[in-house]
Amino acid sequence: MKMFKNFINDNLYTSLTNWLTNVKIDYMSNYMDKSDTNLHAVVYVSSSTIDYSRSEMESVLNDVRTYNRTHNITGLLIFGGGNMLRMMEGNKETVQAQFYLIQEDNQHDGTIKLLDKPIKHRYFEDYPMAFKALNSQKLKHFDDFKEPESKEFFDECLATDDSVMKLVKDFLKHNT
Repeated sequence: MKMFKNFINDNLYTSLTNWLTNVKIDYMSNYMDKSDTNLHAVVYVSSSTIDYSRSEMESVLNDVRTYNRTHNITGLLIFGGGNMLRMMEGNKETVQAQFYLIQEDNQHDGTIKLLDKPIKHRYFEDYPMAFKALNSQKLKHFDDFKEPESKEFFDECLATDDSVMKLVKDFLKHNT
């Protein structure tokens, strides 16, 4: 769009830019709605084979979040004492394929799928991968639920009485 700025007046440029932005937003919301008709969750636990430094964890989180945004996956990763629970929400084939890749990843040991089922809604729709750090001062910096508002959101999720959140609560209970 910037290449046309020299050929049209500022008002037209602004109008066209706003219109294109709205078209993009409409397209993305339609895409998200269509992909959510096959909404699915996979929850697994594993042990990390790596004692992540702060910079290594930052790199992993950035890479996974970028991948998840591209593939319309949302969810949660809880990391504590070398153990992790991850919940992935998205298209059934996409989250199942991602789980398969994780099983083959040598950074995980003892990977166990706890849940693989359709879900009615996303819990973490605003998070390409929410992160909750347990018992780790070096990773607390990355915890998405340390501020009062986000902590309240997380507590509301935990108050939900369904199989996905029951697994999360159980993991928290046994790893804090």
